Amino acid sequence: VIGGWNYAVGENIRVSAEVQAGVNYDTSGSVGWDAQALARLGAIPMEGLLVYGSTGVGMLEGRAVYSVGAGVEYALWGKNTIRLDAQLLGEVSPAPPIVASGLTSGKVTVGVLWHLQ
Repeated sequence: VIGGWNYAVGENIRVSAEVQAGVNYDTSGSVGWDAQALARLGAIPMEGLLVYGSTGVGMLEGRAVYSVGAGVEYALWGKNTIRLDAQLLGEVSPAPPIVASGLTSGKVTVGVLWHLQ
């Protein structure tokens, strides 16, 4: 599930804020969950295509994480787009001193989005 807001900074530049929540399946068959709050900065290199980078914080199976990532979103019809998004995740210790580990896991999502406007 994704909810967010996009803002046109210029004709071909977009800034966004979004929240994501999902169910995860890994190669061992384990099931977990994640939730993230992300900031995105993107460019429109051609009509209908958005290429973006993102960063944010969230939770992955009960652990605090930070993320950096990138993706592409392409306009389909009406208010629908298709998205491919990849995030690299690192763990953050919640107690002071706050320490971040290196990027230790990843997440890839593919989906169709419906935009309100």
